[in-house]
Amino acid sequence: MSIDIKITQTAKGSDINIANGDIEITQGLDSAIALSILSEKRASPSQIQDARKRRGHFINEFRDTPDSEVGSLLWYYAKQAINTDANATLIEGSIKDSLQWIIDRGIASDLNIIVTKNANGVDVSIELISDLSPDSEYYSLFFETVN
Repeated sequence: MSIDIKITQTAKGSDINIANGDIEITQGLDSAIALSILSEKRASPSQIQDARKRRGHFINEFRDTPDSEVGSLLWYYAKQAINTDANATLIEGSIKDSLQWIIDRGIASDLNIIVTKNANGVDVSIELISDLSPDSEYYSLFFETVN
């Protein structure tokens, strides 16, 4: 069983809750999904020429797999502030890339990610799709996650 701090979406962003005098927890993937998307993946040289401005999450300095990074490029596309269909498609791809580990580990078989433009930016909907059987090691983790 997995236990993590529960990150809750609010009208102003995300927050943690206090329940019964303690930080509220979750036994699902909610926080891991939020951190995977909101952590900053390092931009490539073709995206940002100045290496000092490419950002990136510090944990990527300690990764075992050279081509695998924690995070997404959501920060990069949001910084562009271009509210177009093309940018929404790039955001969708970046989010899917940041969550690929869920499929690679067999927790989900697919992800349905929908990014739609609105007056202030974009709305994102994420659905985890799975055919896990009850005897799978990830069964309870998957079903504790808010879809």
